Amino acid sequence: MKKYLYAIGILTPLLYVFNVVLGGALWPGYSHMRQAISELTMAGAPNLALMDALFTIYGFLLLTFSIGFSLRWGKAGNRPLSISGVALAACAAAGLLMKFFRQDPIGEPLTFTGSMHLVLAGVTSLGTIFAIFFAAAGFRKLPYGSGLRVFSLVMGAIVFVSGGLTAAGTTQLPAIFGILERTTIGAFMLWLLVVSINLLKHDSAV
Repeated sequence: MKKYLYAIGILTPLLYVFNVVLGGALWPGYSHMRQAISELTMAGAPNLALMDALFTIYGFLLLTFSIGFSLRWGKAGNRPLSISGVALAACAAAGLLMKFFRQDPIGEPLTFTGSMHLVLAGVTSLGTIFAIFFAAAGFRKLPYGSGLRVFSLVMGAIVFVSGGLTAAGTTQLPAIFGILERTTIGAFMLWLLVVSINLLKHDSAV
């Protein structure tokens, strides 16, 4: 079962990257440098049904992994890793709810739906940070976890700093907002991928 769990953890970030690349390729003129990823699923976006379906699959994969991760390490008595899974589950749930609270089209007045989207995005950002840093604490308890702990601390710092710049970038750095956002999310996706690969190798062998 642990092998399947970590296989899902590997597939999830790969699917997310695929979704973003595909969505940008199918939208003529879309800029990964300037535009938000959420624009791929905002009301009126090109290929909305396809993007909705793909990001929903991603959300359920992340939720499945998160719940399994939390239960696995809760049973093992590793409380920080179990809490990390709970934080990941919050990220996944917030992401799935965004389907019902889409980003407002750029340049239009902020609506209740758009405001809720921003709230959910904030939950996702905080959940990501908590997940990574709690995981770093949990990896200290594993005989093979020293490298994962250092890696988690580095990725957590990148997410924290770039996340703050992303929040400011909506108004202060619009020309590179997309890069800032992708740095934040990319660091999280890389963390999830590397952690899953390493745990597939070590934890599945226990």
